[in-house]
Amino acid sequence: MTTTLEAPVRAFRERLLRETVNWCMTRSPWYDERFSAAVAQGFHGLDDLPRLPVLFRDEAVANADRILCRHEQPACVQYTTGTTGNLFHLYRSHNEVDFISAFYSQLAAATHAKDTTRPLWLSLTSAYHGTPTPVPGWPFIVSAGVHDRTQARQAYALLTKEFAFPGVESRISGIAGGDILLKALTAYLMDEEIDPGSFGIRQIAVTGGFMSPALKRLLTEVWGATLTDRYSISEVYGGASQSGPGGPWVFDTEIIPEVLHPRTLQPVRRGLGTLVLTGLYPFMQMMPMVRYYTGDLVEIVPHRDAESDLAVRFLGRERRSIVDTSDTDVRPLLLSGPLLEIVESFPDVAKTARFRDLCSGDALELAGKVHLSVNSRTDSTGAPRSITLTLGMRYAPWMFPERATAVRTRVRHQLYHRFPALRANVQDGLTRLDVVLAPASKVAAYNAK
Repeated sequence: MTTTLEAPVRAFRERLLRETVNWCMTRSPWYDERFSAAVAQGFHGLDDLPRLPVLFRDEAVANADRILCRHEQPACVQYTTGTTGNLFHLYRSHNEVDFISAFYSQLAAATHAKDTTRPLWLSLTSAYHGTPTPVPGWPFIVSAGVHDRTQARQAYALLTKEFAFPGVESRISGIAGGDILLKALTAYLMDEEIDPGSFGIRQIAVTGGFMSPALKRLLTEVWGATLTDRYSISEVYGGASQSGPGGPWVFDTEIIPEVLHPRTLQPVRRGLGTLVLTGLYPFMQMMPMVRYYTGDLVEIVPHRDAESDLAVRFLGRERRSIVDTSDTDVRPLLLSGPLLEIVESFPDVAKTARFRDLCSGDALELAGKVHLSVNSRTDSTGAPRSITLTLGMRYAPWMFPERATAVRTRVRHQLYHRFPALRANVQDGLTRLDVVLAPASKVAAYNAK
């Protein structure tokens, strides 16, 4: 049943989805071929969306030219990092960039019509995913990088500066940027014995890779600010927001999320599944992605502000996780996100140091990766027969045998507590779990993507 609050959101998505399918079929030979059978049976909107085929990344990469709905010079060239497969270039047209600019300008003006002072925000910039799509907002933005010591000093100077812009706050009160950049800036300030909490920052908005609730809580305490995490991917315009560590993620109105069973690709109404996203016209025009398979595992969770809409908890990449998909309900044996959270809670496990040009010593481990590897062996049915976790330690494990035993025991205990299906499989003799400790030099940094 659709609530009164959600009826406008559903109607908005319903109308734009029909326009998106029509736009794709009339302008892209790829989509015309893929959608023709389903549309011939009648396509009326959201209820018919599961009849359209799922679009996988390899398909999109191989058919990028045929997916194009506008053959013109793009306004933006964006791309995936290439860490999860072949590098994928995405194009945005001038028309869609103009539409996005006009849409969000009007939205900001309407939302803040009674506000007289705009907040001043610091944007931590990076070209990690190509040229960003310009999206107007209410805050006034100043920008800085954090890739070396000179840039970090510039960011610090902005944080301490008093501005005198008409209608704008005099001091920076918010920070937006990639999670790695925020962590690097935090490490730099702490190493310089500068209290991040002294700047009076009220809000932090981060985007990027998986960040554990424990690390988010640490950052909110260090900065004394509210932290909002943003989920987005280069391939699809729009995303989801999480307000507060550990809370549910709620999706933007201008995107359609689905959760599918990884094996059957049928919609999942509860529990665990893989996230599939549809970008909507006119927010996406040049390279629209319909039912794009993200490869991100999520758990559907209840949320008071989304009684019939979708709210989820992100659990990590499917390719880095081990799940049992033999039944209608997906049984998690080892999920990348919670695994990383468990391992990060042990100071014994080594982390890489990133942004070495900041010259901030061990504090740069905050922006680094743990030394961890996961290997599994499956039988002919695909069921995992053995799982081996290897942790790269800050010391030679044989030198501290009692501590090493304690770490192995506690890691195993936490894994069994977090993953009951893994514990049951081990107890029944279906799966063997080994926790191996080795010097950090013998274990590569863990790639959660």
